[in-house]
Amino acid sequence: MLGCSAVGGAAGGLLGMRVAHHKTRKPLFYLGVPAMLIVQAALLAWLTQG
Repeated sequence: MLGCSAVGGAAGGLLGMRVAHHKTRKPLFYLGVPAMLIVQAALLAWLTQG
């Protein structure tokens, strides 16, 4: 799950954690996946600006 989140699927990983309550007690997941989402969103914003 972390691998898929790291290569661009952090939004889906976070959704899976919320909906299915999967890996919600592991600190690496409940801290890492949202951090990856923030990084991916910032990178997308940077790439799409002008």
